[in-house]
Amino acid sequence: MAAKKVSKKTSAKCTKSTGKAKASQTRAEAAKPDGKLSQLHAAAEVLAEAGAPLTAKAMVETMGRKGY
Repeated sequence: MAAKKVSKKTSAKCTKSTGKAKASQTRAEAAKPDGKLSQLHAAAEVLAEAGAPLTAKAMVETMGRKGY
């Protein structure tokens, strides 16, 4: 059997992401149509405001208090 030749093509879709969110994204850009943030964006917002590590429970409680 002959081995198949595999070509390595890169496209815009296949570029490797660093996994970091854009620092320039504002809260308004992250808001859903109903005006609320996604849980991930709300968690980032809470952590940024706290300035210290928080447990998941503490983050969720803070998000609820602040209405995120």
